[in-house]
Amino acid sequence: MRRSNFRADDGQTLIFALAFLVFITAIVVGMLNLAFANVRTTKIVKDNRSTNYDADGAMEIAIASVRANTHQGFLGTCLSRADTGVTLTGGSKNFVDAQAAAGDVGSAVSDSAGRIPAGTTVASISGSTVTMSNAASGSASNDTVTFSLLPTYGANNPVQQLRVDCFPTLAPFFQRHVVLEVCRSADSSPCDIAGKSLIRAEVTFYDDQSYGRAVVINSWSTR
Repeated sequence: MRRSNFRADDGQTLIFALAFLVFITAIVVGMLNLAFANVRTTKIVKDNRSTNYDADGAMEIAIASVRANTHQGFLGTCLSRADTGVTLTGGSKNFVDAQAAAGDVGSAVSDSAGRIPAGTTVASISGSTVTMSNAASGSASNDTVTFSLLPTYGANNPVQQLRVDCFPTLAPFFQRHVVLEVCRSADSSPCDIAGKSLIRAEVTFYDDQSYGRAVVINSWSTR
């Protein structure tokens, strides 16, 4: 009889042990799921905050760039412009552009013939001579060179690259009116139509006494 009681006690102990093991496992799994969820949420919040910082920075850079550049902010030219009839010499960083201005320094530069390496920027300008950060890979005549004042921007969140779209509107003499939109690089332009712009600003530049004398932000909206 005692052996039978011992076996019954052993069986009950095993059941309690298994139940306790299942209970502890459920708690551990739940805690792990909560921890992973917190990690994912933290990453999403961090990425969103970084993208917002980048959007603010891109908009501020765009406003400062348009203000200082004598080519930008007019109908048909804003944050980028193209010059035709340019001659490139293979192995040289220099080319002549009569329309070059100090505000072009730092712009990304490319050409229709594909002789300017990707990632090239304007290093300096002296008179009408433009010096690039990289030498042309080959020669080209009657080439079209495009200056992009603002390449993609993503200092805080490199995975989410941003760009700034610029739309000039009619303005009185000695003024420039532009609409600037910060968009994700993957979104089509204009991104505001689809409600995807991160920041949208309407800006007026006053050029009456000196170029870019004053800037007035008429509206600033975020999404």
